[in-house]
Amino acid sequence: MQIDLSKYELQEEFPTLPAGEYDVSIQKVELKDSKSGNKMLVIDFKPVADDFRRYMVRDYFTLGLQVAMERLKSLSHAAGLGDKLDADKLQGQQVKIKTKVEEDDFGPKARILAFLTPGEKPKAQGTTILQSKEIVVEKAEDIKMPWENS
Repeated sequence: MQIDLSKYELQEEFPTLPAGEYDVSIQKVELKDSKSGNKMLVIDFKPVADDFRRYMVRDYFTLGLQVAMERLKSLSHAAGLGDKLDADKLQGQQVKIKTKVEEDDFGPKARILAFLTPGEKPKAQGTTILQSKEIVVEKAEDIKMPWENS
């Protein structure tokens, strides 16, 4: 079977999904090793609306990392799978995502801010303002990270 593709343009990468809320289908779930050797889930999300079907968002969840596991739990709940996630059951599920666009060394990139069940609205609207205290440090050695022993 031969298909003439001469009238089509090459698509070298997916365009950046604009900031907003989208119903998406989970297209692919892969277990991979990160550059630092940690296990991670790599998940591809594709909008289901016809106007946005050419877009895709990829997200990374480093297994065992607190923030990644909390985000994965939010995704699992949004997909209706609860606290005992079987990653194989994620593929094909539909959820809603809330995104923003961030710049990195490679250009603009859609970042997922929240996972919601389809039809659900985000709980917090607007901007959250955090109060901070000024900390004066004489030397870098004086800074203690939460994971460092006293």
